[in-house]
Amino acid sequence: MPKILSIIAILLVLAGCGGIEATRSQPNILLVVIDTLRADHVGCYGYERNTTPNLDAFARDCIVYTNCYATCSWTKPSVTSLLTGLNCREHGVLAAWDALPEGMRWLPEEFQRRGYMTAAFSNNLFICRQDGFARGFDYWWQWAPGES
Repeated sequence: MPKILSIIAILLVLAGCGGIEATRSQPNILLVVIDTLRADHVGCYGYERNTTPNLDAFARDCIVYTNCYATCSWTKPSVTSLLTGLNCREHGVLAAWDALPEGMRWLPEEFQRRGYMTAAFSNNLFICRQDGFARGFDYWWQWAPGES
């Protein structure tokens, strides 16, 4: 997998992609999480150099949030917060060895319950199946070190 910029992780939640129960009234949802990408170096956030042309083109047809804050300084607890809606101290995923607690409300499972087809693609070793992050995804793809 080619490494673009200094991207460590990409987690895509694809919803509404032809799931059996999906209807035309449900919007397609694509959540793109890029770790360690500075917003002040992205065109759709005002950077003048053409560093992110594909992301900028995609953003022109999307809702782009300009006032977002991470709940933690590193990936694993931040992604857990993003997909649970909980603060780090509430979900308890703080250390590298922590796993997503069983039974915790998880956004991909909520999408599945509403008839969406879900998929995730991750190239971050902390966002992995063994720690529960694949829960609720119809398709899970995990990049492994050494693959290209």
